[in-house]
Amino acid sequence: MRWPTQSLLLSSLAAVISLSSCSRTGQPEVHVDGRPYSGVTLNVGIEAAPVDIALRNRLPRIREELGVEIQIVPLEYGTLFEKILTDFITGTGSFDIVVYFARYNGDYMGAGFLRSLDEYVQEYPPDYLDILPAFRKLYSEWEGRIYALPYDGDYFLLYYRKDLFGHPEERSDFKQRYGYDLGPPDTWDEWLDIAEFFTRKPGETLAGEVLTDNFYGISEYWGRARAYAWFLNRFGSYSGLFFDENMEPRINSPSAVAALEHCVQSFRYNTPGPLGHTWWNVREDLLFGKVAMIFGWPDVGKAAHEPTQSKVVGKVGFAPSPGVRDPDTGAIRRATALVSGRVMAVSQSCQNPEAAYQVIRLMSSQDVSMTNISEANSHCDPFRLHHLDHPELWKVRFDGLEEYLSASRAALDVGFPELTIPGAEEYHDVLSRHVQEALQRSISPQQALDGVATEWRAITRRRGLEAQRRAWKSQLSAMQQLNLVPSD
Repeated sequence: MRWPTQSLLLSSLAAVISLSSCSRTGQPEVHVDGRPYSGVTLNVGIEAAPVDIALRNRLPRIREELGVEIQIVPLEYGTLFEKILTDFITGTGSFDIVVYFARYNGDYMGAGFLRSLDEYVQEYPPDYLDILPAFRKLYSEWEGRIYALPYDGDYFLLYYRKDLFGHPEERSDFKQRYGYDLGPPDTWDEWLDIAEFFTRKPGETLAGEVLTDNFYGISEYWGRARAYAWFLNRFGSYSGLFFDENMEPRINSPSAVAALEHCVQSFRYNTPGPLGHTWWNVREDLLFGKVAMIFGWPDVGKAAHEPTQSKVVGKVGFAPSPGVRDPDTGAIRRATALVSGRVMAVSQSCQNPEAAYQVIRLMSSQDVSMTNISEANSHCDPFRLHHLDHPELWKVRFDGLEEYLSASRAALDVGFPELTIPGAEEYHDVLSRHVQEALQRSISPQQALDGVATEWRAITRRRGLEAQRRAWKSQLSAMQQLNLVPSD
């Protein structure tokens, strides 16, 4: 993807961010004690630790600069969506600020439960154009209006054992067996070769040492909650698209079937029990030295170089996810899954919306968010150009940080988002369930995705075809504007 030009960005945001028309200086009026919102208390609904760590770490600064007292309401991962939605629907008003996965935007923003931030963005600019375009257009906006600012910019990277990939004997054996040099895979076909090559049994040799335990090529998250995401990381690079412009599912197209067939082939090189895996299992498989490579969220890159968490310190390399090579041109199409990033938004029931905006503006600001994303234990990931351009400002400095940031930029150039339309959670869950069936070989990939298409049509009818079509067209248009998918 090519980032849109600065002039195009400015013109598209002119109605919202017209600095010449600001009625204030970009700073709130100061209270008598020097803090503009003294006496204000805000309730923040957010997923419990480790997700809320970044917010907890910033409470003193929020109190010092704004005068706001924050009451954190920790929510469990599995019930966060329903608890926030129920609060919105019933009008209970438990939350002034909510921090949530951007895939809920259709259900929260689209249903009118969140307050538009356009007025406050105009008066108190939040360095909005520094936010990476995909996170801005697809995470923070709904139908041309700004409703949120990023908290955590999630995307996938490839992590590989560079000590094994660079070992002379392994390189020689691989070249003899597959006919090309061993390195981080550029294509999904190469991913399969490398996964097969590094899958070893006790008694076999790995990098000159005899194994006493099984060693695996890969580890992937095929548990029900995120099986769809590990499929999506292939789906986009195989030129997949969720629906056509009329909301007819394309999830069972030949390209989608090819992506799922690859998942099935990859499954045999996985560590044991992948259908029950969570992200923590995949992380540990890499950090404990059980696998040659994984792909997943950026937090593991920081953890891999932290001795208290990792047994492979200094041995992990970074690259963008593989892609699919065009047989005619030789070009490689990559499409990195942008899955599970979190945003901060202000609820309609909030009685102090300006103060709430100032809190999320501060948390999303260049300097505060730089601290949040670069601390070892925060589990927040880059979402600004500033984060990628300034390795010298990172709190956690490790050998390979520049490589990590370069791989991140390359991955974000070709980001492929999950659904953000109303009912996205339901659509994704159906996809995960059928992907799992294909992985177990109880049905074929084509049968699995045909089943997804049938259920997706039913979800769309139940939610209203016209409303869903409008929401999907809006997401598709944003994806096309950002060159994430081709324009017809």
